[in-house]
Amino acid sequence: MEKHVPLDLINDILSRLPVKSLLRFKCVSRGWCFLINDQNFIKLHLKRSTQSNSHSSLVIVQYTKLSLVDLSSLLVVEEVADDSLRQLFRGSIKVLGICNGLLCLSNSAYNRNILWNMSTREHLTLPPVPENFLLYPTPETMKLFGLGYDPIDDDYKVIFVSQTYQSKHKGIFYSLRSKSWGKIHDYSNWIYCGSGSGVYASGALHWLVSRSWKEMMENSDVFIVAINLNTRKQQFFRCPDQDPDQDQHQDQEYKAWNIPPHRFDFKTIEVLGEQLCAMDLNGNHNFTADIWLMKKYGVQESWTRLFSIPYFHTGYISSYAGLFVHPLTCSKNCDEVLVDVGHDHARLIFYYNPKNKSVRYVNIPTCQNSSFEVQICHENLVSLTSRERP
Repeated sequence: MEKHVPLDLINDILSRLPVKSLLRFKCVSRGWCFLINDQNFIKLHLKRSTQSNSHSSLVIVQYTKLSLVDLSSLLVVEEVADDSLRQLFRGSIKVLGICNGLLCLSNSAYNRNILWNMSTREHLTLPPVPENFLLYPTPETMKLFGLGYDPIDDDYKVIFVSQTYQSKHKGIFYSLRSKSWGKIHDYSNWIYCGSGSGVYASGALHWLVSRSWKEMMENSDVFIVAINLNTRKQQFFRCPDQDPDQDQHQDQEYKAWNIPPHRFDFKTIEVLGEQLCAMDLNGNHNFTADIWLMKKYGVQESWTRLFSIPYFHTGYISSYAGLFVHPLTCSKNCDEVLVDVGHDHARLIFYYNPKNKSVRYVNIPTCQNSSFEVQICHENLVSLTSRERP
């Protein structure tokens, strides 16, 4: 067949197929095996999977169970029952980060961490974090973590940040390429006020943070910190519609950050279509949840209100103070957004159409209570154990 079909055409066709098929097709010939293992082919396959949402799934995590949900039918395709995962995680499973189909998973004590490719079922146990890095929780510390891709080094990296209240935070990076932890880095003393898991976009991991407990509790000062995976440096972004002239703080260190307080109620940040987005739950004087998109990364003026969800669509859960809105992905024709809305006591997942402001509530069999995590996961052929460049 290879003698009669141009290699470029074979490459184009194979790059559109699901990972499960490609793993079988490695046995067709030595040439096909070499092609499917090629780093350029792996990147092309991931790019097409990500841009078109083809071969993408929802990953549902409930305690010790992971499930794959088909995006087109929203039916459970597979309940993952991998023996290696059962042995690694005898208790609950925590998702520390997700990027390009790779998951960073941990147990409840954060002392056993693995990278796991959802598509190939390949996993890699991370070595212990160096003893001089404070990882375990105490009354004075909390942790931030995340998984992302460094496009400069062509490397997937895991980050842990130990947060203390009296001194600078400590951050440490694990490199899939070198299979080792790097040196410890210092970061400013901010307080995170959202999820501990960082949101990956544009080569950096992002968290919603505040400058002090008082300001966080009063919701008077929330902004975004970004840690670049290549330079390891931190950068600060204002949330949408914040006026630099309103900064009333006198602390010189905080003023050097150039991050003023905001007037809105930003509870969560996410990524939608590979772009950073922020959710304002105080939109239109508590009548809507506004989803903002940073169309040009790092440019404050590029924040654009993408759409607003009227609170009556969130039903009985809108009255809770802990309400969150989590846009997951766009439909294939891009006219609807799949949204996860919830609180500790209730959960709703629905498609929202911003044009006609309509909703389509969906029922995912495995999501029958509020205690679950849900993330979008794209298929990826990257090897976690190969000595070659990831």
